[in-house]
Amino acid sequence: MKIITLFQMFIVLALSMPVFAGRPPRADRVFTDHMVLQCDQPVPIWGKARANTDIVVVLGEYRQATQSDANGYWRVVFDPMPANSTPQTLLMTDLGLGGGDMQLNDVLVGEVWLCTGQSNMYLRMREGQVNDAKQIIQNADHPLIRMSFNHKPWQAITPQTVTNHSAVSYLTAIQLQDQLKVPIGIITLTAGGRALQTWFDLETFNADPANADIVEHWKHAPKVPKKNPLYHPFLKPGLMDQQFMKPVYGYGIRGVLWYQGEAEAARDWGKRYYRLFPQLIAIWRKTWDNPDMPFYCVQLPAYGKPTDVPGKPSAWADVRDAQALKLPHTGYAVTYDGRDTDLHPKDKKLIADRLARLVLQDYYYKNVVGISPSIQKVTRNGDQLKVTFNDLPSGLKADSDSVRGFAIGNDQGQWVWANARIAGKTILIDTDQMSDATTLRYAWADNPQANLMSREDLPVAPYQGKIQ
Repeated sequence: MKIITLFQMFIVLALSMPVFAGRPPRADRVFTDHMVLQCDQPVPIWGKARANTDIVVVLGEYRQATQSDANGYWRVVFDPMPANSTPQTLLMTDLGLGGGDMQLNDVLVGEVWLCTGQSNMYLRMREGQVNDAKQIIQNADHPLIRMSFNHKPWQAITPQTVTNHSAVSYLTAIQLQDQLKVPIGIITLTAGGRALQTWFDLETFNADPANADIVEHWKHAPKVPKKNPLYHPFLKPGLMDQQFMKPVYGYGIRGVLWYQGEAEAARDWGKRYYRLFPQLIAIWRKTWDNPDMPFYCVQLPAYGKPTDVPGKPSAWADVRDAQALKLPHTGYAVTYDGRDTDLHPKDKKLIADRLARLVLQDYYYKNVVGISPSIQKVTRNGDQLKVTFNDLPSGLKADSDSVRGFAIGNDQGQWVWANARIAGKTILIDTDQMSDATTLRYAWADNPQANLMSREDLPVAPYQGKIQ
């Protein structure tokens, strides 16, 4: 009779028991099925696993290995990959005893843009919020456009999913994909009413002496801030950074598309915008370790009723001017010529068209004219002023015989509307109404009644400057 030892019984029982997978590693919540990873630059992937265990991450032919730290955090960086429209699987494996694996499916590699801002970036592709929404939704069959809205999982765009996403983001993505012929990924992080200072990380914001008055102001915030408009939580420094931005810092992106500023225009905070906007761009470029990261913004559209008063102060014009950045690798889409002057204009196609054309020309060097003409300088020539322009490939036009929108002012604060006419690629302005004029403005109002365009149908950018 064969005697079965205790050890042999243990082996038999162990082999006959079902195998249970251990706890698998997981990727951070910004990584989900259907996502797009940024092409042609290093691709970081990170997440959590068991502490101090070996992790292998595989995407197609690319493989990276690392070890989680004492808190279970792990991170790998793939070498740059070319754009790839073929769906792939991202596999993460814990090689330790009792480990497991996790996979993300339908992953593409292409161009990824972060879209952020307040309510006009938030408004989604839905009827009643966007002109022609019904037809746009019906035609929304774009398997190579993938979008994530406010940390919800990535989705491929179909008529069933497009209504979950920002209209401006989506309509911009259509044009980018059509021209670039690669997968387009859009991460939209947005909330209504937020002021620019809410996108700053609080430590950096508080450390800047120039922000001392704002920091001191918020030290006295009441317990119920909504009852005091000066302490509305939508204005609190660091709010967007804490609630929305932190999880995506480091995700591989090409650049940022920005649509915000109404909060400052409504409070006459233009001077604050001049100071904070370039600071935020510098901070994000440092955060993403990319000093040349492109940053494009939607310059505020027209708002409210037009004015007949030349030289009238305009908070909206101040913010637009602050958005006209002169920093490298930045640009702004001029949109004041839209005829929908509501706070939330429904003509999102115009906004997205201007933004997409700007990106395609300025960053991707496509054969598209997307940079609006801007005034280069204003010089005195006898009793006339001569206005010359940047970014004017073919010439100027207006929708009538009279060119509207120019005003001249003197050092005493007096202003008059200027008589202007097109002369080739320049504008000539008579000064007989104000011979001592020292300053020129163009399209400088909440709702500019200005009609000067390039022959490529782009409006001339707003301007305020001294006459030389």
